Amino acid sequence: MRTKLSSVVLLGLVAGAVSSQAQWVSQNFALKAGWNAIYLHVQPEPRALDVVFTNLPVDKVYKWQRPEAAIQFDVDPGNPFPRPGDWQTWYPPDSDRQFLSSFGDLLANQAYYIHVTNASGCALNLKGTPVLNSYAWPGNAYSLYGLPVPSSAAPTFTDFFSATADIPTPYGAASRIYTVSTGGYEYAVFQPNVQTLVRGQAYWILCNQVSSYAGPMSVQLDGQDDGWMNFRAGTAPKSISIRNNSTSETRLVVLRQQASEAAPPGDQPAVAGAVPLLYGVMNWDPANLGVQYVPLPTALTNVLAPGGTVKIGIKPNPAALVNPAANAVYQSVLAISDRDGENRTTVNQFIGVRFVASPRATGDPTGLWVGDVFVTGVNRAQIGGFATNWNTSLVTPVERPFSFRILMEVARDGSAKLLQQAFVAWRPTAVQSVSGMDGTYLGGTNVVLHTLAEATAFVAAHPSGTVSRISAINFPFMDPVALSGTFGTSNSGSFFMPYDDRVNPFVHLYSPDHDNKEYNNGLPVNLEAGIESYDVARTLSFQFSATDATGNRPADWGIDQWGGTYSETVYGLLTPGASIQATGLFTLQKISSPSN
Repeated sequence: MRTKLSSVVLLGLVAGAVSSQAQWVSQNFALKAGWNAIYLHVQPEPRALDVVFTNLPVDKVYKWQRPEAAIQFDVDPGNPFPRPGDWQTWYPPDSDRQFLSSFGDLLANQAYYIHVTNASGCALNLKGTPVLNSYAWPGNAYSLYGLPVPSSAAPTFTDFFSATADIPTPYGAASRIYTVSTGGYEYAVFQPNVQTLVRGQAYWILCNQVSSYAGPMSVQLDGQDDGWMNFRAGTAPKSISIRNNSTSETRLVVLRQQASEAAPPGDQPAVAGAVPLLYGVMNWDPANLGVQYVPLPTALTNVLAPGGTVKIGIKPNPAALVNPAANAVYQSVLAISDRDGENRTTVNQFIGVRFVASPRATGDPTGLWVGDVFVTGVNRAQIGGFATNWNTSLVTPVERPFSFRILMEVARDGSAKLLQQAFVAWRPTAVQSVSGMDGTYLGGTNVVLHTLAEATAFVAAHPSGTVSRISAINFPFMDPVALSGTFGTSNSGSFFMPYDDRVNPFVHLYSPDHDNKEYNNGLPVNLEAGIESYDVARTLSFQFSATDATGNRPADWGIDQWGGTYSETVYGLLTPGASIQATGLFTLQKISSPSN
């Protein structure tokens, strides 16, 4: 049995092939003379039909507008296919019908009818971002969809819809799945248990109930951007949920990372390389909160029981970028497929991955770092002894580690300084007036200042700006201390605390025995160093480590956070020439990049 569609809804058979690579993926179609029905698994660039079909023998393209409710019948209620009003149209710029065009861009996850005027047909080669194919089947209605099957060795219709009762695949005249010839006739798929699906081809398929069915294995991106992973310059993880929709069959799911094709011509940035990715299986066990992220292998496999689900967190690893350069665009793809008990693949989903290497992501250390030192060992006095018996050769663990704050600033030339205080100033750009609103700032610039006088002058010069003070109270009021060495490898530096400094540990404002004064007939006379108070010198050393204290390397280690081992030598608290050593760990967090 066959029926003829009205002239505006002619549908043709077509074979579509999808490349196995992405962020940029080629989806190629061999269009035949007449009507062709295709389904896009990528978001093509360029996407404008006026550009895509330039110099191709295509005189019209139709896009079906999916109804929200059950389908509305044509004049003949026995013909369950869309009316002319259910379509948007496009005509070439040189067509006398061009004014009837109602859409202008090709979009992913959308079916199109393309009419080819050339008797020998033509090739349509698209390149775009692969997106997760999502489905919204209305109840008791036909939908025009292409399905996420492999390009070769594809499953039969019966195999693909085996995990749902909402989309029947009966044999023979009862079939409710249709393909259409280039002449415009719909043909039922009489042998759904034999005929295989074609990737990139659109089919009319009846679904009895509202459903989101996408195959025996379904993939969901939790709260992501348009069906693909655009990390931009951030490292916050994005999660993928993979479910075995079968109620009786165990399935093996495989997640692979693949390379990107070259970017298409135009304004698209070049592909700088693959995105190094980390993954972690989400675990909500209260006894094991958190996710440990490790490098994503070439093929990550997981066996899912019937109805089982696995949730995987994915995030970039900027520290592993190859030849990182600021603003370079790194691109990859995640390919997710399944295998049944006979090692057959039913579903192939592709997800584009994009990461932009900001100066921070490339490991550029310039800016302000704030962190803590955790002292875990010091010299100690010999039991029963005096200061002269202080053991300066052995560092022993402290009973309880203690910490203090540190501030370090790295300049654009790579030099590092230890700070006692910093004023982080934010200077917004000019306010842009917005209709109906008071206005809004369009970004701004941060500046690190070092003295209260500089901060006061900044506020006076920039009334709309803000200033926040950060200080390290374990250090005296001092100018920035230059550190030798290379930030990220090792740094060291020293500073001197005069005997009469108000934060010198020997000085007590209200104790006459520690005010560095003697009184003659009631008149104070300043004392020299070494009488009531002593000069103190501190030498600090920071040895950076490739991993954190637990032996792990977080994704932003060396990017936004860093750390390692700390050691310090203090002179002046013991007899002349004697010193005290302290050892421990330090961590740093980057809180501000330098101003432009």
